[in-house]
Parts: sequence; C-alpha cells; structure tokens
Amino acid sequence: MVLPWPREKTGGHLVGKVPALGGVGHLFLQHLIGAAPVLVANPREIVVERANHGVAETAALGRFDRQQVHHVLAPVLVAVAMADEPHPVGRADDARQGDRIAQIGLAARWQGRLFLGRSGNRNGVGYGQHCRHSRGQTQAIAKETPPMKTLLCHAATFARIEHGLKTHDAVIRPICIADDNSLVAPWGGKPEDSTGFDIVIANTDAFFSPSVQTFARMILSAPSIGWIQSSAAGIEHPMLQAIGSKASHYTSGHEQSPAIAEWVLWAAFDYLQNGKVRRAQQASESWRRVGFREIAGSRWLVVGYGTIGQETGKRLTALGAHVTGVRRTPGPADGAAEVIHPADITSRLGQADGVVLCAPLTDETRQMVDAAFLAAMKPDAILLNVGRGGLVDEDALINALDRGEIGHATLDVVDTEPLPVGHPLWRHPSVTITPHIAATTEGSVLRTDALFIDNLGRYLGGQPLRNLVPRADFASA
Repeated sequence: MVLPWPREKTGGHLVGKVPALGGVGHLFLQHLIGAAPVLVANPREIVVERANHGVAETAALGRFDRQQVHHVLAPVLVAVAMADEPHPVGRADDARQGDRIAQIGLAARWQGRLFLGRSGNRNGVGYGQHCRHSRGQTQAIAKETPPMKTLLCHAATFARIEHGLKTHDAVIRPICIADDNSLVAPWGGKPEDSTGFDIVIANTDAFFSPSVQTFARMILSAPSIGWIQSSAAGIEHPMLQAIGSKASHYTSGHEQSPAIAEWVLWAAFDYLQNGKVRRAQQASESWRRVGFREIAGSRWLVVGYGTIGQETGKRLTALGAHVTGVRRTPGPADGAAEVIHPADITSRLGQADGVVLCAPLTDETRQMVDAAFLAAMKPDAILLNVGRGGLVDEDALINALDRGEIGHATLDVVDTEPLPVGHPLWRHPSVTITPHIAATTEGSVLRTDALFIDNLGRYLGGQPLRNLVPRADFASA
C-alpha cells in the first residue's frame, strides 16, 4: 500500500510528509532530486545510492546486516525509515517538537557505494551529513571524497580476512586470484575492469600457489602500486626486488619469527638427544639406553641477530644456554648474553655447540660458511640454517661432514630449491633436510593476517606503517 505523500514548498526545498505508523510523529524526507521515495521492509535504516552508482555495485547491498531492499529506482535508492526512537533520528527543527526527521546520508560513501545514513545524536549529526545541502554542496562533497582503492590478494587470504576488511569496505575493492589463475571481485564489479592495484598482499598463499607467475605478472604490469604487504622477512629474492620496486610503500613480515625459533629448538633437541639413533632403535626393536646432551649450559652463536635471531636467542636462553648474537650494529639485544660483530665470528666458532644462521643473503654473506668457517667449528657442533641457502657453500659442507669437522647440519633452506633429486645432501647420514617449512604454522599465518589488517588501517589513515622497508633497498626503485 502506498501512503499519501502531500507536498509543500519550504525555503526553496521540496518537503514531503508521511503519516507516522503507530502514532509516532511525522517523517520528513528532504532534498530528493530526480527520484521518488520507496518504502522498504526494514523500518530503521536509510540507504542512499549516489547518482553515479553503477549496476555492478548494487551487489554491495548484501553486505549490510538486516538490510532488505525491495525496490530500486535509479539513479537514487531510498529506504524510508519510520522514526520511532529519539537517538537514531534527530528531532525536527520546527514547532512540532514531537516529530522526528529521517536523515539522508549524502556524504562519506564514494564511488557509488551505498551508505547507512543513521544520525549519531539527537541533532541528527552522525555517520551522514544533514540533508539540507544544495546541489553545489553535494557536488563539492563528491569531489573531496577519495576514490576506491583496489586490493589484490589470493582467494585463500581473502577468505580468512574478509571480516577484518569489512571495517574498510567503503574505501577498498578486493580482487582475488585463485590457484587456477581465475580472478573474482567478491564485493561486486568485474575484476577485468581494474587497471591497476593500490594495495597488494604478497604472502605464502600467493607465493606457494600454482598461480604465482600470474600473480607476479599482474603486479609487474600494473601502472603503479601504492603499498605491498609481504609476508617475507627478507627482500633479496629477485621477485621480491622486482615487485618491491613497483610500490611506493613496501612492508615486510616478521610474524613467522616465533615459528622459526621453535623449528631451531626442534632441530637442536633432535640432534642433542640423538633422535636419529632413537628412531633407528625403535625400527629395529632394540631396547638399548643411549645418553643425550642438554641445552642447559651449551653455547650458541646466532648469526644475523634480527627478529628471527632474537626470538631464537630468547628461547635458548630460557633453557639455560649461553647465546652470542652476531650482527653489524653493536649494543645489547633480547636473548643474547653478548652481541659481537661479524668480523669476530671465527674466534668464537670453536666454543659454540651450535651455530644458527638467520642472516639475509647479501654480497657479504654469500657462502660465508665456507671451508675455513667449518674447520673452525667444534667437531660435535651442529649447524642450522633458517636464513638463506646461499649462505652455505654446500660442497664445503659435505666435505666437512665427511671429514668429521662438524657433527651435523640441519637445513631448512638450500641453495637450489626444491633440492634436486639425487643431490648428495638428501642422503647424507649427517644431514637433516626440511623443505623450507620452518615458518609454516597456523600461528604464522594468523599473525601475518593481523599485521596486514593493522597496517591497512594505518595506510588508509595516513599513519606510519609497521616494518616499512626503505625504497633505497630496492635496486630498481
């Protein structure tokens, strides 16, 4: 049933009055140009679709809770709310103090997005602007509002973080790539309409996906990118250098550090407690006592004492070990009894029960673990690499193990990944290989997601980003 809609001229504006339901005041609807009012099922929310709203964007209606729109009248969609509470709807300005007004939100939702125009106080000022705007004022507001920012991420990432993204759904438009290289715009529109990407999430979902090459090409072919959030701690990989140089802002990820530090503990315990011997005895059903060494009282060199190194040092120290951190910058650091310069490593290698490599790969660190390095280590020491495979001269390592110059090597990274079939490291009795999985935990993924959501708020709000990498660190930036 259509309610009567008497009209009157008031101050140059067309003002409509509708009898209130249940004896609740009058509803005033102001400043509707080129559109008629539409009554919808939800009696408490007003939705305005700006005149430049495209058909594709109407799918965004489904994202609003409890919102039921039965009619669309282009170019403006209006859901009329009957005002029965004093706080969501402000009081009328005229002498009829018992009447309420329904606000039409004219601002704060740009690019044709829909807007819930609830007022936040008794004066009708809240999420939206008061509807007494001239056409010129409305156009000025539209010019001042920023455009939508396109976000590129893997479909699996979007599925996890969509809830967190909804806080910013008025200003971001996600485009998702799946493992089969297909693209989808989950919040409406056509993904192929995007000419570039303002924000990119470059994480393990994308890096280890069959669609990684397509993902990289999309980034490299984009005209420009405002910000890339990476889940990788380092940036020396050629692909990271390439995509990082495209972005005005690039932030790295260190949220995997706790997981990597626990991998180090696993590798240390397995070696010191003779895990290999224990497994062999069980396989042969041999009941024989075999002793083991404790971490407490042992000495460790952690080479590359950044975020990963410190997480490792804190855990080893908590177990009673003596930790020496190695980095270029002097001064105390969490988890280390002392911090030394890389030039002083050789003098400490003969005291260390374990050497952990956490350093980035640079011209200075490439194959730093060479024949001389290994010869200086204790014969029963363990070498653990969670940094980069290129830190180790693998031929020199195999020779040192064969000669008994060190006790064992546990490697999560190798120079060529995947490690080629038939490579001698696979079957060497004093080598343990894991396929670059030290950071692969659910906790790492969730912490990395949380970092992005936090940085997204900072980026959109113009605040400093966490883990920002200087542009000078990218060769072609």
